[in-house]
Amino acid sequence: MEDLVIVVSVTVEKCYKECLEKSLSKIGVDYTLIKTDPNVPFTASMNSVIKHENLHKSKYILFSHQDVEFLDEGWGTKIVELCDSLPDLGYAGTECITKTGETIGCGYNKFPRQKWGKRIEKPTIVETCDDGTAIIPTKLFLEKQFNEEFPFYPVFEDYACWIQFVKKLKVYAFPIRIYHHWCGKVWRKKFKTREKMCEYLTKEWLKLNKKWGRQIHTTSVN
Repeated sequence: MEDLVIVVSVTVEKCYKECLEKSLSKIGVDYTLIKTDPNVPFTASMNSVIKHENLHKSKYILFSHQDVEFLDEGWGTKIVELCDSLPDLGYAGTECITKTGETIGCGYNKFPRQKWGKRIEKPTIVETCDDGTAIIPTKLFLEKQFNEEFPFYPVFEDYACWIQFVKKLKVYAFPIRIYHHWCGKVWRKKFKTREKMCEYLTKEWLKLNKKWGRQIHTTSVN
């Protein structure tokens, strides 16, 4: 069984090559890379990996944005070791927010802030994770894919809610150092302006809160 499948939608090739692809040489673990179709809605493209034969042979899936750079040698090995050590794991990320609204993780951003939240040194239980990275046990994703009612944000956060409220498992922030570059062309291609993106996020977040009947914290509109 292979340890890790990495899933990414590449809409800006230069961004991908300078960020995620650059990280793969130091992953330190066997993996399969799946690039999804960038011409279909983001959530549908992520769900399309269910048809990939290598997915069924893996232990964990890492869904990553193209503009995420993993900074440490052996970062993939560390992800697998952390996942294996947590029997109640349902979902994990690297840029996260707790149930009290505190941002924590090991991410560094060019935008909107250089140092991303409170630094962590060990896996920490949180409420949701930013869409930059999402780590899910393959057996859970085979049971349920992402909700395509959310074509972009907050699809991963919705999945984190399902993990907690339905499966009764835990969502963790992992101490995996990343640089989330926030390549401007990526979000501008979809939203044109940051104001349009914020307008979209706010509307979708209200829909998410209504679905789960509670106020869900999010890094996306934090």
